[in-house]
Amino acid sequence: MKSTPCLLLTCCLGATLTAQTSRPTTPAEPRPLHLQVLPTWVGELEVETMESAPPQFALQLTPSGLAPLGRVRLQELKAADADGRIQSTISVSTFVSGMRPEPRRARLALGSCKTGRYLLEVRMGDEPPNQRRSTSTVLLEASAPQAGSSWATRLRRAAPAIEGLYLERDPAKPRVVAELAAHWRGQAITVDSVAKPDAAHRIRVALTSRPAPGEHGTASVSFDPGITAAGDYTVELWLRSAPDGKLEPIDAFGLHAQADAPAIERASGTPEALALATAVARRGGHTGWRQVDNLVFTFAGGRRLYWDRRAGKVRVEVLDGRGRGQITVYDTAARKNTLVHPASRGVARSAEGVWINDTYWLLAPLKVLDAGVRLAVEAPREGDDKHTARLRLRFHGVGLTPQNQYVLHVDRRDGQVLRWDYFPTVDTASPRSWAFAGYCRVGPLWLSLSRPAVGRGRAIELTDVAVNVTAPADVWTRREPMLGAVGTPGANPRK
Repeated sequence: MKSTPCLLLTCCLGATLTAQTSRPTTPAEPRPLHLQVLPTWVGELEVETMESAPPQFALQLTPSGLAPLGRVRLQELKAADADGRIQSTISVSTFVSGMRPEPRRARLALGSCKTGRYLLEVRMGDEPPNQRRSTSTVLLEASAPQAGSSWATRLRRAAPAIEGLYLERDPAKPRVVAELAAHWRGQAITVDSVAKPDAAHRIRVALTSRPAPGEHGTASVSFDPGITAAGDYTVELWLRSAPDGKLEPIDAFGLHAQADAPAIERASGTPEALALATAVARRGGHTGWRQVDNLVFTFAGGRRLYWDRRAGKVRVEVLDGRGRGQITVYDTAARKNTLVHPASRGVARSAEGVWINDTYWLLAPLKVLDAGVRLAVEAPREGDDKHTARLRLRFHGVGLTPQNQYVLHVDRRDGQVLRWDYFPTVDTASPRSWAFAGYCRVGPLWLSLSRPAVGRGRAIELTDVAVNVTAPADVWTRREPMLGAVGTPGANPRK
């Protein structure tokens, strides 16, 4: 995704063009830059403490599981500078056939640490060749020991301050909006200054907080990062919690700036959330989705759908117990029905909703990176497995029910969705939940076809699933049920 810096070209008129043809020229306006939040390279980070005086620390770093990883090695590690910034470079080789497809770790020996906060910069090196270089920044906190502890210092990964991150898409002046974690509620956060990018493409944003008892909503800050050239940047948030207090780092994230708009708009979120969502989409077969021309399936035993992605049409059959029912053909581009039989105004209006709902149940892991999705990683709850992460999905300006929210329970090791919690609104206290079971290979996709309810509710089964089937020529005009005979189910249960 590297892009070429935007060039401003000027043209000089030749001497043969005399004064009567020359006139003042206005410099061309620079092309606006398009920004994207970069996923983090850092998946898991564990602190290893060695007994000594003072204690020595090392970090076990696992790169994000976006693909099967090969060998991981540390290329360089620098001591902390005056700002507490630790620079490191690691490399990840490509997966080699015969190697076990599990993440490898890099060990970063930090030595002893004084109390305070540290910004650990993790840069990907140049192995394999042509791999894009990018930096992820992790906040570490070295604190005084707990009562009764024998350690002189305790080091841990600091909780992220940013809960949600998205960009306001104003091409003339894009702005970053950062929603802060719940413990900042009741605080008024203001932006004091945004420094120009330094030689290492770091942008320091200075913030100030003050008590605001009347503020009960989500605390957020908005600012122009001041990026004028294409490239990768690290934005660091530094907070002063008292008028005469010291600035301390509270979070950091990466931005990519390019002159051309991205080919596909994608979801927004924190670097950790984007990395986790990318792993989810990859596990579900996102790269193979482009090979799928059409798909057919039955939802919960009562609705059959045939969706031709290339034609932009979907056939919905809602059947009764005797095999008869409502037939609707819906044009997804024009957002209108082209066939309704028998005529029924109520069912016709619901055809779009059936298509959106049923395909989302089937393909949710492939849609986590869709435009309009806002992603956030939630803190683990008591009882969560140590390898399970919670990925919250909110929606902005998309779908028929943008007020809905979902929390996906994801296995960090391979990106597989284990369960989802459904929140009809943001105020829903007790969501309804379903497990993701019965994973099967369906063409290039890896899909969960059985959704047993967790607690209240009924199980949802997705059956007769197939992709790239040959449909009859009259699939868009026939007025009786036909989808039960279309295609051969392409699901092969995992052995």
